[in-house]
Amino acid sequence: MNKDIFKNHIAFYHHYGPYEFLIWKSKDYELKDRIDYVFNRMTSTLSISGDLGSAVLSWNTTGNTLDNIVDYSKSLSYFVGKMETSDDKYEYDSDALEKELSDYLGLNDEEEYSPSLEDRQEMKQDLIECFDEFTGEYNLDSDLRDKLTDFDPDWWEGIPDGRRISDRAKLWAVGLQQAMAQIKQHENNVRTFADTQLADMYSLICDLSVSADLYKTKTEKAFQAVRALNVAIHDVGDNFERLNEIVEDDQNKGID
Repeated sequence: MNKDIFKNHIAFYHHYGPYEFLIWKSKDYELKDRIDYVFNRMTSTLSISGDLGSAVLSWNTTGNTLDNIVDYSKSLSYFVGKMETSDDKYEYDSDALEKELSDYLGLNDEEEYSPSLEDRQEMKQDLIECFDEFTGEYNLDSDLRDKLTDFDPDWWEGIPDGRRISDRAKLWAVGLQQAMAQIKQHENNVRTFADTQLADMYSLICDLSVSADLYKTKTEKAFQAVRALNVAIHDVGDNFERLNEIVEDDQNKGID
């Protein structure tokens, strides 16, 4: 799986009624490696479409949101098990199959048991030759089927098939997780920015409040000074008037 496939992707999210829309696309190309996720909260159904194929996943529960589905996708085998898709959600690896068959047939065991090691090695080669890598099924003839039954009566339950989760299915899960993480980060950034702006506004209001209080204090002191000056002027006027009266009295006494 190419882990860098989404390195230039950006996410867009919209919630309308019971539907959550999550678009995960390249900044440079509109359709290349694009994935559209639509989640219906009422039916708890996730629809996946886009350049990497399509799939539908359903949960027989209510109350799920797309956040819950993101958590579910972290258990990849569980998430893929929910998928209904016309595309391949599994791949069949011939190298993995060869190793699994060796373990299944006990080719590396030191213990001797029937059938013989040589017969089991031959059985392994026959199984590899009749295995279909596209369907993950064995096209067994009756002779090989009988040999398997002698070795393991319940062989159809445990015979390996080299099955692996496909890169396509992995990318659907990884894309969902990365897209929602980007949306959450954006929401956190917006929230942090808003908190910062509110803090700055509060600080400004506090500064204005302090300035207003300072202005009020200085204004009150100015009024007090003016009132004191008025009192002083009034006192001077009274004293001056009294002085005139004394002078007039002295003059009148001199005339007499």
